[in-house]
Amino acid sequence: MKNAESIEDLASEKEVLKYLSKEDMADISDTLRHFYPNLSVHESLSSLAYNNMPKIEIEGYTLQRSRFKNCHLVDPSGIVRAHGIEKVFANTIYRKALENEYLSRISNKEYGLVFAGGAARGAYEIGVWKYLRDIGLEDKITGIAGNSVGALNSLLFLQGDLDKAIDIWNNVTKNDLLQFSGASSDEDRKSRNKRTHDNKNWNEKMNSFIDDLRKNVSIKVADNNVLQLIDKSIYDWDSILNPQGKITYICKSMRAWISFINHNGKFDPEWNRPIYEPLIYLTREQLEAEVLASASMPIIYKKQSINNTSFVDGSLTDNVPYMPLVKAGYKKIIVVHLDTKNRSPLNLEPKGDSMLYHIYPSDSLHSILRISKVLTKGRMDLGYNDAKNILRKF
Repeated sequence: MKNAESIEDLASEKEVLKYLSKEDMADISDTLRHFYPNLSVHESLSSLAYNNMPKIEIEGYTLQRSRFKNCHLVDPSGIVRAHGIEKVFANTIYRKALENEYLSRISNKEYGLVFAGGAARGAYEIGVWKYLRDIGLEDKITGIAGNSVGALNSLLFLQGDLDKAIDIWNNVTKNDLLQFSGASSDEDRKSRNKRTHDNKNWNEKMNSFIDDLRKNVSIKVADNNVLQLIDKSIYDWDSILNPQGKITYICKSMRAWISFINHNGKFDPEWNRPIYEPLIYLTREQLEAEVLASASMPIIYKKQSINNTSFVDGSLTDNVPYMPLVKAGYKKIIVVHLDTKNRSPLNLEPKGDSMLYHIYPSDSLHSILRISKVLTKGRMDLGYNDAKNILRKF
């Protein structure tokens, strides 16, 4: 991953930082203040810690290191909007600048594609993809965004092997989606039974119960097999890590400090917030970690830590992540839903300077964890037919 870990690193990348706008910096400051409590204090109150320390100004925002090795981000009015770890702040700013610079080199932003999250229902998206290929639209799509299983399907789409995607989905089992960690082996069961009989003291039993609760509920109750699915699915890593003229986003939910006031000073309570991560300038391991974070359903799976920050499934904040493509300037965005929640009254919806083409399932896709070869084929066929019925109108 291309990254920046310090104010000095940022200062050496001024050609890239030129791609940041005031709006970008406002959004970045609003994101960064979720890492730590928002102080909302005037810079002068912190003058002793920050006096004569390294700083950089970007679009009126000042990032400065303190004598205690932390840093803060000050808005143009002199209000401290966020404070925390310099490495995290510098890299967040730098990654946004890289994203904007990368987008400036994509000449064709006519068509984008969005895959929603929905576990086993994701086979429906493969059917939509098949229809897009049949009408010659697949190769015109240069912007892709996905959440959870939609993030996995986004990688498959970027790889471009539809037959492989169909084969993978035809062989997905329930254990690929949800494998309870408490039922992993006979040895584990014997260990639990022995502990139950041995712990006759009430306090020991209670401590054991609390420990099990912490391990199996607070952290996870099942193993996340997304990485195994990626390993089975992706063989052309060059097309994923070095796409030519394309960009892919995944949506993940950041878990951080509760915030009540947004960067415009308005009351806007928030705990989780969506983070749209562009899969650019990443190693394979880093890309896999991003997709895993996007598909980490809270309580079911453990949260994922990336760059000192905790993330869970993107469905908590935005299950249908079309906004990064809207902001990137894509004109026609095909949005594939895996349920009918918050259904738009029309399949065609203007959003900013973009037009969204919504594809909703016309029949039940059944439970997100219910899967079989018959169900998978039915979901694919339904996706194909729904895409055909909706898109041919336009």
